[in-house]
Amino acid sequence: MPAQSTIGCLTAEDAFHVALEHGLISSEEAVEQAIEVRDMSRRNVNFVFIRRNGQGFVLKQGGREADLSHEAAAYEWLWAQPADNSIADRVPKLVGVLNGSRAIAVELLDAATLRIAWPTMIIHRSLLETYCSTVGTTLARLHGSSSEGLNGTSSESIHRRGMPHLPVLRPIALHLSTVTRGQALVMAAVLEADLDIALSPWLSAWRSSAVIHGDVRPDNLLVDLALLR
Repeated sequence: MPAQSTIGCLTAEDAFHVALEHGLISSEEAVEQAIEVRDMSRRNVNFVFIRRNGQGFVLKQGGREADLSHEAAAYEWLWAQPADNSIADRVPKLVGVLNGSRAIAVELLDAATLRIAWPTMIIHRSLLETYCSTVGTTLARLHGSSSEGLNGTSSESIHRRGMPHLPVLRPIALHLSTVTRGQALVMAAVLEADLDIALSPWLSAWRSSAVIHGDVRPDNLLVDLALLR
């Protein structure tokens, strides 16, 4: 195999070399071809490494080293929180930081994104209600935490100076089958404006150290595949 590339976007072969050099896979696994590498790149460069037992990790390469370092710090911070207010059991573990390749590796979960799982979720109302309740509880715990002690907290997604505006109603409105897309967007805009007004009294009490996810959307929410079977 050629030497790994540490400049530009990784290829599947590059990713394999990087994972091997950082000890994420063993030389025995490499020789026996006991691990499968899948290119799952979209907005970011992502490679999924799957072992024969179904376990594995996701190698994610970002555009800037600082962004990935910050994301790695966020994962470590989440897993270091006290158990009584932790959401660590609902996020993947950080497996490694791949210095020189602008990449990190996180645990591979047996899950699908909410976007993929949505057609099944909307058929089973009780499942959808339970899932939404779990997401709400998880975000409440996260947003009730403080970013103090989190290194490199300069990203808007973690540390904000003002109350966040989260367009949570837009994706819900767009999935209503009884209205057109245009009507759904108008409805969402009206509801969001009312929501902003309702939340405004709390603006002065908002803590700048409060942790905000900042990118809650169907592609970033996971659904346990066991629930869909």
